Amino acid sequence: MRTATEIPGWLQYISAAAPLAILVGAVIAGAIGLVTLVERTRADRRDQFWQRLQWAIDAAICTNDRIRQRTGLIVLARLGVSDLCRDEDADLLRDIADGVTAELLAAPVDGTAAPDDNEKTAHEEGDASGNSKS
Repeated sequence: MRTATEIPGWLQYISAAAPLAILVGAVIAGAIGLVTLVERTRADRRDQFWQRLQWAIDAAICTNDRIRQRTGLIVLARLGVSDLCRDEDADLLRDIADGVTAELLAAPVDGTAAPDDNEKTAHEEGDASGNSKS
């Protein structure tokens, strides 16, 4: 006859395995957390890549500032070899760079952009105000 204070055998095995189950659960939770952290970091890096890419594209197609345009092309070239740049991204960058480079080669030899109709050069403004330096 058993007494009320005796614990069944199967319950003793479960009690003995409880710390191991907690350890396994902690390891699984840690692995999930690590994978989440890695994925989050990669997503943040991709987001920063696209922000830089958008700036570089805007700069590269800026036709009224040749220095900014060339800087944009340099940044596009650097982003094109980034580990975050996928094959289709690299193709897009190459197409943009080729188009802008063709425009740069067609530009005047002195490298200056033609002023817009609404813009006046400093020389024209000086002549218009009668303050020419002689």
